Amino acid sequence: MRFPSRLCMATMLALCTFTAQAQKDDDDREGFNGLRAGWHYSDLESDDAESDARSGFYAGYYRNLIKIPLYRLSTGMEYTTAGGTSTTAGITSEARLAYISLAINNRFKIGPVYGDIGIDPGLRVGEKVLVNGTEVDLPDDAQAERFDMPVHIGAGFKVLFLSLELRYRYSVTEVYENTRNTGLQVGLSAFF
Repeated sequence: MRFPSRLCMATMLALCTFTAQAQKDDDDREGFNGLRAGWHYSDLESDDAESDARSGFYAGYYRNLIKIPLYRLSTGMEYTTAGGTSTTAGITSEARLAYISLAINNRFKIGPVYGDIGIDPGLRVGEKVLVNGTEVDLPDDAQAERFDMPVHIGAGFKVLFLSLELRYRYSVTEVYENTRNTGLQVGLSAFF
């Protein structure tokens, strides 16, 4: 599925503007900002072929827009690596993808335990394809889609200003034909 880049950019710009406006109203409150970083075990899920996951990372900044006793709505920017590997007839192919995402997260919190659900619309900022360890150039029509739309669900545990979190991500759009990004994130969040 091809998604219009201009529509994606307009949506991201509108959400960033909303975030900037909300930040003006929240500056006197503590705990509205945070950083996330960790390990991302990503894969390319397809009905056509088997692939193996590859290790990567994610890192980003977020801002709570709504913070009430049992609920948080946050948005932020994240850099995420993705991709996967596959071996067919002795030929190993590896896709290494990188995205800048506008993460939108709903958090439901009871005591130190919380559950997350949200979306991470992102633009591809990097793509490298290796065949038997050698980088190859792909024609334009074979490259990954510029836009990706993963949804995520996860859980975490907060102690003081740190949280240990686990999230599963599944893209509702195709990154290659009949192929979607999936992944497991394990990491830390810091609140300030």
